[in-house]
Amino acid sequence: MTQWIPLWSQLRPIGNSALAKSALAVPILGYLILLSDKFVDWFALHTSLCSIGRCDALWRLQCLYFGGWTFAIAAGLYWFACPPEIKKHEDAVDFANVENDYAKSGRLERFQRLAIRYIHSANVPYDASQFARVYNIADRIRAEWRAILLVLYGAGSILVIWPTGYTLVQVVVSVFGK
Repeated sequence: MTQWIPLWSQLRPIGNSALAKSALAVPILGYLILLSDKFVDWFALHTSLCSIGRCDALWRLQCLYFGGWTFAIAAGLYWFACPPEIKKHEDAVDFANVENDYAKSGRLERFQRLAIRYIHSANVPYDASQFARVYNIADRIRAEWRAILLVLYGAGSILVIWPTGYTLVQVVVSVFGK
């Protein structure tokens, strides 16, 4: 059942992206735009593009607003629920290399904390391959959070892409349909 749920490392490119981080500003800016008649008028399409469908811009702005909200919620949940080992490191090899260098300097307490958190044992012998094991375990925890993020990112994408695609169809029909 969980085969369709992405791993944290698969959500990482979206969660760590500038788009996800900037989505946190959308609820505030979007609220101001939706309340301003000047912005709504500015986003209105020229009536020559309205040979099919509706011409008003409000529903487009609402889709973008709620899509931005969805991305903002997903970005907040990602930063809350994603293990720091995944957020900071691109893959298990990168994590293992960085942590192994850290552990070689004699600071094994960090390795012990990771072993307790993810392997659930403090008696794990130090071995560089254990760091990759820790990363792979961290990559698979909290499946319910990963499923929620998949739905939120998907819904946000649809809400943002829908008005863009609809406007594209209107422009193409207006230009080539005559």
